[in-house]
Amino acid sequence: MKTLKISFVFALLVFAGLAFSSCKSPGGEIQVPSPGLEGAGPALEVPPGTEVPPATPAVPVSPANYNLTINVLGFGTVSSASEALSGSWRGLVVISLPTNVVVELSATPDTGCAFLEWSGDCTGTSSCIVTMNGNKTVQANFETIFMEPAPIPKQLSVQFIGPTGSGKVIVTPPMVECIADCAQTYSEASPAVHLAATANPTYDFKGWGGACHGLLTTCDITLVSDYTEVTANFDVAMREVEVEYDSANTGTGRVRISAVPPSGASSSIVCTLPCRQTYPVNTVVTLTALPDTPSSYFDYWGYGECMPPDSYTCSPVTLNIDKLFRVVFKRTPITPLEPIRPRIDLGPRIPIPPSGPPAGPIGPIGPGF
Repeated sequence: MKTLKISFVFALLVFAGLAFSSCKSPGGEIQVPSPGLEGAGPALEVPPGTEVPPATPAVPVSPANYNLTINVLGFGTVSSASEALSGSWRGLVVISLPTNVVVELSATPDTGCAFLEWSGDCTGTSSCIVTMNGNKTVQANFETIFMEPAPIPKQLSVQFIGPTGSGKVIVTPPMVECIADCAQTYSEASPAVHLAATANPTYDFKGWGGACHGLLTTCDITLVSDYTEVTANFDVAMREVEVEYDSANTGTGRVRISAVPPSGASSSIVCTLPCRQTYPVNTVVTLTALPDTPSSYFDYWGYGECMPPDSYTCSPVTLNIDKLFRVVFKRTPITPLEPIRPRIDLGPRIPIPPSGPPAGPIGPIGPGF
């Protein structure tokens, strides 16, 4: 009867879901926790040798968080913009996330690298989607790719030689007009550049120097060095006056050239023909014919801007362009002299009496006359 009572109490405790220790106490008593109280309840006396049923196993409880391990192998980043996780990472990182959250990861390679694939709990090359129903590990694999080195910038320097404001140079590309020293930088490996020089009024383009050559006003070059220099040479425009004998000339002579330039001192020179003199553009010159007298005399100007053409002086003449003049000198004619007759020596001269009757009275004329 006592045994039945103990069995009934034990079944009641199990039905209520109370846990108890399976271990026996030294006195043969079982410690049964009381509901809502800490420690053991009142001891129940169990006769020695009584069978005790096993305890009901506990229900496992899932942890609140799991670990996401991200490993970046190579040069790149792994990033996420998910609601549960936001940021970007390099190298190795371990992140604790709530159970069952879903995270989407993206891989971005650095410049000069490429993303290969995911490994671990993600595979493939698209984005990686992870559900945190356990600890997860993903690895992003990057590789370095060969890239052409960036071209070294090429610099073109245009230097002006000559008076300030004497001309300009247009550089194409980028269609820049330089009126003084200038420079252009190009990022291309071997850019082709066109240069065109233009002289301002009263100046002349005198040619290129440096990477360009010649007297043409245009130049085409390809920049292969890091630094290339071109010089554009300008100077005051010069004009030539030339004086020569005309084809009708028979005498000899010279010409005096008097010059008054736009700026600076005047000058004068006597030229032996043919004669060439150079002066700044728009110089006003005066030509004066100087025949070699008495053997020659000036006749006229055979060619040029001389009016009237038979005037010794030809003026004024403006040298806005090169100009040519021709002069005519004539040989002075020689007046012929009377011939000189030779004289014959006849010895001493004998006086010859005058002819006719002697002077004095005339006597009577005798008979027979």
